[in-house]
Amino acid sequence: MRSLAVKFTAPTTGIYIENWPSAARKKKPDLLVQDMVKGAVEQLWVLAAVVYLSLSVPTRTDDLGPLFQHTIIWSGLTGVGYPKTLSTAIADDIESSNLQADPSTKNFNFFVGGSVGPEVEDRWAALDMIARRYRHQVSKEVAKGINAGRIDFRTSTCPVTSMLFPLDLTYGYYNLHKKHGERSRPFDWAIVEATAISSEGHIVPGASVGATPEILQPAAKIIIEVNTRIPNLEGLHDINQSFLPPHRQPYLITHPSDRIGSTAIPVDPDRVVAIIETLRPDNTGSSVPKNDESRAIARHLINFLEKEGGEGRLPKSLLPLQPGIGNVANSIIGGLAEGPFDNVQVWTEVLQDTFLRFFDSGKLDFATATSIKFSPDGFDHFYKNWTNYKDRVLLRSHQVANSPEIIRRMGIIAMNTPLEVDIYGHANSTNALGSRWNGIVRMLNGLGGSADFLRNAKISIMHTPSTRPSKNDPTGISCIVPFASHVDQTEHDLDVVVTEQGLADIRGLSPRERAKVIIEKCAHPDYKDLLREYYNRALHECMKRGAGHEPHMLRNAFKFHTNFLEHGHMKHSRSSSPAPSKQLAQKARQLLDVVHSLTKRIEPLLDNTPAKPAFGIFNTLVDVLETYEQNNEQVDLCLDQIMGRLKIVDENVALGDGNLGQGMKKSIGDFTR
Repeated sequence: MRSLAVKFTAPTTGIYIENWPSAARKKKPDLLVQDMVKGAVEQLWVLAAVVYLSLSVPTRTDDLGPLFQHTIIWSGLTGVGYPKTLSTAIADDIESSNLQADPSTKNFNFFVGGSVGPEVEDRWAALDMIARRYRHQVSKEVAKGINAGRIDFRTSTCPVTSMLFPLDLTYGYYNLHKKHGERSRPFDWAIVEATAISSEGHIVPGASVGATPEILQPAAKIIIEVNTRIPNLEGLHDINQSFLPPHRQPYLITHPSDRIGSTAIPVDPDRVVAIIETLRPDNTGSSVPKNDESRAIARHLINFLEKEGGEGRLPKSLLPLQPGIGNVANSIIGGLAEGPFDNVQVWTEVLQDTFLRFFDSGKLDFATATSIKFSPDGFDHFYKNWTNYKDRVLLRSHQVANSPEIIRRMGIIAMNTPLEVDIYGHANSTNALGSRWNGIVRMLNGLGGSADFLRNAKISIMHTPSTRPSKNDPTGISCIVPFASHVDQTEHDLDVVVTEQGLADIRGLSPRERAKVIIEKCAHPDYKDLLREYYNRALHECMKRGAGHEPHMLRNAFKFHTNFLEHGHMKHSRSSSPAPSKQLAQKARQLLDVVHSLTKRIEPLLDNTPAKPAFGIFNTLVDVLETYEQNNEQVDLCLDQIMGRLKIVDENVALGDGNLGQGMKKSIGDFTR
């Protein structure tokens, strides 16, 4: 076993501190870890170490639950660097004692700076142990609890999302409603993972920092899990402490490799009540595979960056990059490893497996992040080649990694993946509609740091597949929609939208110009006509009302989403409600076919001022069909009349040879009357 500043002795009945600061020796932690031997640290008895300083050690696991009530805060980010042994033991205690249904077990206000391993968080949520969850999560079980109303959830808000959580910790915002314990200590327990404890008693984190420095400040009691499975990573981190205004100082960073802090996190030894060994690895899973769509997106982006460099808007080595996470980000980094850019710098939140290849290619000079999320194979490679990487990687706290001040100063190129983008450039990164949820917007995960980067970057890019599959349609969900069902990043924050279909550079464009470019460049062919139809109808209607800056029709703005709820795909249904009769439904379908055909013929004329009134035909028609969807029996006659008049319009368009003649104008007049 490891012999460091904290020495584990086995076999014994506990652990002892070798070089704990002398000032704290009078109040050494209660270190009575039962059966603390190598290979036995997974036993539930490890929980017996966690006691209040003045209490005796419990001898039964069912005595342990009450020790962990109220608020608890963990280290961890992106499923890395979270406490594993103690958190599992708590869940084991609840489950083995059959306390899942006991209301007293639902007592954890659970705060983490990011996501943690599913084997812990999913299990806690499934056992109904979580009453409140802050700040960011990707757990399916937690999402179920949030959407079912069992778990209160708050993700940080714009403009400083990931940065806001650690700031709020230092501001004391989370103890405003605290009714027990010390008001100055809003969190009853902080449990953090370390790879070592320095001779000064400072904590050396693992492969993530996140909000850990701020987590330790407001906690009444601190438990440290030292992970002896992971090498001592001292030197990988740059840790700075937070100060409250008006004493806050600027971050003196102009390059990703600049250091401004220390290599470990100071901790008050008087509040450390236990130190526990763990041998469990981070549960990161395999790397997200690339696919044809992500490779196409990467090609569009790399071509765009080459063009920006060629026109003098970017240096040859680019500016520091902020790739997001996922298969698109993996494809982008993989493409850059083979691309034309040398001496690249990265300033981001999370490093994935493809960064190892990027480093090994010789094209990536330096990367700074707040977390490393490699696959198990990626971590093995990283640790085995530690000497090759240790001087080229730096991990910082969220406050620094997501600082608007630094992002702006360095001119970051930010690239992130949303759930959907609308035609004007609003992006939704957190909430999705699902048919199982009766039309209610469904929270999927927290916002993360995308808003921090997108608002403050030199170039803000959103990349997404143009469609995603639904249960009954391989292109059932369009990621380009008329109006985002939830807005996390506004139209004012985005510069570029990319799908596998193409890249829309929307810098300097008005809303109407943005809409046309996004539809033509980014929308999937299955949805392009539907988006054009929505935009043209909205433009016509809003121009009539003198509201043409950013045209929307609220009654139709979420038609894509309601179609998905009703039919399992976003494509317009030709019969979205039960028809009064089969004959009427058939007429409506024929009429829609005529409309779509005629629309394509008239669209080229719509840019001519005299032709614009012609579009009133189609707005009137769709309004009638919406009435039909409400099962209005009188629509039958109206459909016959519209069909007759449309035939006249159709004949006049053919005779007009691309221009609106007198006959066409007369047909329009007759129709609109």
